[in-house]
Amino acid sequence: MDNDAPMVNVVTRDDALTYLGIDDTGDWMINRNIDIALNAAIEMVRGSVNPEIGKYFPEKDARIHKLILAYTAEFFESREATAKTVKAKHAWIDNLEWQLRLEIARKKREEQG
Repeated sequence: MDNDAPMVNVVTRDDALTYLGIDDTGDWMINRNIDIALNAAIEMVRGSVNPEIGKYFPEKDARIHKLILAYTAEFFESREATAKTVKAKHAWIDNLEWQLRLEIARKKREEQG
């Protein structure tokens, strides 16, 4: 089983559309751009927190959900968004990523005994 498989379904397109305040009109271009932003957001969280985040948070976690939605919104609304620009705009994102990193480190230590 892929350790990150749970991450893929943490946030759906419908979640992202609701977060952005967009009614799903069936517009293929909006849906395509949401999908691109959502996939980039998931990869951003994996890269910025821990590639094995799905292993340590196999269930839906509200913090990860919010983090992915925030990155999705930034990627959707600004085609030039980067981790640096997003974090400059939203300091809480950096704090949340650090909290998750520390929690994963603790879980790894517990696994090792």
